[in-house]
Amino acid sequence: MRTNKIIIAVVALAIGATSFQSCKPSSKGKIDGEWTVNLMSESSDSEGTSTYSSGGTSTNSGTFAGNFDGSAISSESSSSYTDTDNDVQTSSMIYDAGAGSWTDTYSYNGVSTSETGAYSSEAAMTYSFVKDGTYSSTESYTSQIVETETDPNGTDDFFQVVTTVVTTTDQVESNTTTGAWSFMGKNKSAELKANERIALTYLSGNSESTITTTEVITVVDNISGASTTETFIDVENDNDDYTYGSTDVDEIWKITESKNKSLKVEFTADYTSSSSSSSSSTSDGTTTTYTSTGTDNVTGSGTIEMTQD
Repeated sequence: MRTNKIIIAVVALAIGATSFQSCKPSSKGKIDGEWTVNLMSESSDSEGTSTYSSGGTSTNSGTFAGNFDGSAISSESSSSYTDTDNDVQTSSMIYDAGAGSWTDTYSYNGVSTSETGAYSSEAAMTYSFVKDGTYSSTESYTSQIVETETDPNGTDDFFQVVTTVVTTTDQVESNTTTGAWSFMGKNKSAELKANERIALTYLSGNSESTITTTEVITVVDNISGASTTETFIDVENDNDDYTYGSTDVDEIWKITESKNKSLKVEFTADYTSSSSSSSSSTSDGTTTTYTSTGTDNVTGSGTIEMTQD
């Protein structure tokens, strides 16, 4: 037998900026090169639509708040998703790296349920600025959720009982964004000097992820008392490409501190992205591939601290 469930994982950290602190004007010599992100805090709102190769259009909206401490990501998110059949799913999810826990409270067409499990993650983020006015950002992320359900389904039949189901979800993800950057001029009304702000324009992006879900089901025979296990493995691969049709500024960084190869900024972001997605799912030796296109509108703000070697 196999249990089926829906898991929504949202791990996304956008980057942008504004601020109010004063600092010395920066220069291209101080921003050039590769930077390692040590701390990041962000919140964002999004709305979007997706059209599928199998037919139909879905809509989604959500909020996200995330923190990166230099090695792991913790986040809280809520989302609402209406599929092509007008079924509605909502989710409220918490990934707490410090406590090592994960909680998902969700509903499907008004019927609610909740799941909890152990959570761990490893992550790294970098920015690379080039004198020619181009830049790239990268994020690598791995995570694991382990959920243990005791006697989840009761008696299957007169002879057998499912006692536990242990579901392990391993995710490996990488995200890359490329774009253009430039220092902004002074703004007298806002009391901002030249070179205190950096404008970022997104040009393209890519997100790749592999999610492996392993279910180990323990079954006890009521007659002999013997315990056996059944293992089911599902692998999902996603590859999303993003394009940005406008050359407008998508993100503004306000430099709050620049010294000793360290940089602190506060940011705001406001952008629209178009995406094309290809995903495949392999279960019991059968692989199914899906494609889709979508548009998302995102606004966000937060802070970043990073250093150079």
